[in-house]
Amino acid sequence: MTTLHAVERNRAEVNVAPLPLRLGSAVGSLFPALAENVQRRAISPEALRRIADAQRHKR
Repeated sequence: MTTLHAVERNRAEVNVAPLPLRLGSAVGSLFPALAENVQRRAISPEALRRIADAQRHKR
């Protein structure tokens, strides 16, 4: 959907994420446990640790 279509149809929000991300989000909304398991297996423990360390100051 282009911006023009969004304006013509008076859309309040437009999802501009790439298709794979939109599909993943839709699947995650429908099947949260599946999405959690896929995400857990898709990222290494080291990467998770770095993400947690980088966000620690926000807590």
